[in-house]
Amino acid sequence: MRKIRPNRLACKIGAAVAVLVVACVSSQAGIRGRGKYSGVVFFDRWDTCVLISGPYVMYVSDTLKSGFRSFAGQAVEVDATDVLQSSNPGDGLIRKYNWIAPAPKPHRFITLDGLELKADSTSKLSVMTIEIHNHGSSTAQVRADEIGITVFSTHKNGFSPSDGRSDAVFTRSHLMNSSGLFQWSEGDAKWHAAYAASTEIPTLITLKPGASFKVNLTFDLSPGEYQFVFGYGGGVHEEESLLSNAVSFDVPLKPIDLVP
Repeated sequence: MRKIRPNRLACKIGAAVAVLVVACVSSQAGIRGRGKYSGVVFFDRWDTCVLISGPYVMYVSDTLKSGFRSFAGQAVEVDATDVLQSSNPGDGLIRKYNWIAPAPKPHRFITLDGLELKADSTSKLSVMTIEIHNHGSSTAQVRADEIGITVFSTHKNGFSPSDGRSDAVFTRSHLMNSSGLFQWSEGDAKWHAAYAASTEIPTLITLKPGASFKVNLTFDLSPGEYQFVFGYGGGVHEEESLLSNAVSFDVPLKPIDLVP
């Protein structure tokens, strides 16, 4: 299991608490009601099932997740007939549905063909690398505001609709809003989470055939178990999207020295 040590990033960006909503919640709010939702089916390390659509997460109830097993890793569309949303803006929970089908192809100014997403930890271990590679034969324009950063944890937020063991520490957070400090509590327990990109991110990332875009994200997180993944596209659960591999890691209670 990869382990990272807590760093001092939160101290450096403590002044950014006021921009929490910018960092962790997109400016696009909306009521999550019954209807069609698209996203890549993902089961996290605690077996919580979600649909991930770029920056957006839609939870699938634990009572329904067995019906989604065969679609893991696929971009699907779900006709939801019963949806719980604890707060607006906020993620939703699918509690009943009629059917699951392939997600609609992108109809906006976005290209998925030929793109591959890859997530990895670096030698510093407190840093995650995201990479988007263009395997296609045409130049691709990648929209940074549809590159979604999602981190799951068992430190559940009281406003999360998740009925599984985990929920998303970072959700509705895209790469253009990649710094801020998030703090929450449950009873006497208090947690924090922050991340920042290693460089400025252009609004449009141009990838010629064979080219890649890479950026490092530095995290400051309370001790615990986490899993990192990032997605691209999909709008607000409207259409097909892509998802990277997942990287699981633990933040220890105390800093540790790596043994050679």
